[in-house]
Amino acid sequence: MKPKPHPVNRRGRRNLECFRYGTCLDYVVKQGWQHWDCSKCTYRSVREPDDAVRTVHDTDVCYELPPAFARNVWQRFG
Repeated sequence: MKPKPHPVNRRGRRNLECFRYGTCLDYVVKQGWQHWDCSKCTYRSVREPDDAVRTVHDTDVCYELPPAFARNVWQRFG
């Protein structure tokens, strides 16, 4: 059985290079947390391999936001 990511609802350090970061970010947004850290997570020290870093070769870059986050942004700044 694979360990699951375990973000914690508090200020702290996040592992931006973790391959599970996107999964945790989606979870945190759905929970409505303002802050979170990776201190209790099994993957807290894991780094994504350099060759797995995504690059974009387009001058018109567009990012898809998780729906809950996008709604929050539109409500505040819409």
